[in-house]
Amino acid sequence: MLGRRDDAAAYRARAERINRALHAAYFDRAKGLYVNGEQPCLALALLAGVAPESQRAKLRENLDREIRIAQRGHVQAGVLGTYFLLKYLTAAERQDLVFTMAAKRDYPSWGYMLDQGATTIWERWDGDQSQSHTSFLSIGSWSRCRRTRPPRSASPPATRRPSVKAGAQPPRPPA
Repeated sequence: MLGRRDDAAAYRARAERINRALHAAYFDRAKGLYVNGEQPCLALALLAGVAPESQRAKLRENLDREIRIAQRGHVQAGVLGTYFLLKYLTAAERQDLVFTMAAKRDYPSWGYMLDQGATTIWERWDGDQSQSHTSFLSIGSWSRCRRTRPPRSASPPATRRPSVKAGAQPPRPPA
């Protein structure tokens, strides 16, 4: 864009070195997990491009399993992790997993907050601390709409489309 191809190549090479170093430091090859295998660790490695292409499919499977099975469809992340988790799942077109987490009514969930009488988003899933906080607002941006971009070309500007399809029903709990 700026015509500084040498700088761009140098920064690209530096980013690749950093990604390799992060992968080497935090990836557990035997388990196919980053750090401790929690949802945000897997999502951030995928979102940031730290995970090499050869590991991405396994990481996606592990993240799916972590959400659907290990956490029984619940989000299991803190303030920052929730943001990156939802950002990755939206980019990966996994609205089904986000909807599953968003539709939960038991702890920890946004539905739990509502069922406890909350009229605002809490700072923590358990309601301890602030009862009016921006901590977990990232779900609001997902539920309203997500940005879609046309293929690279001289296309019209990006459009917005709803993340939740009309008539969507909450997923049924596992048997």
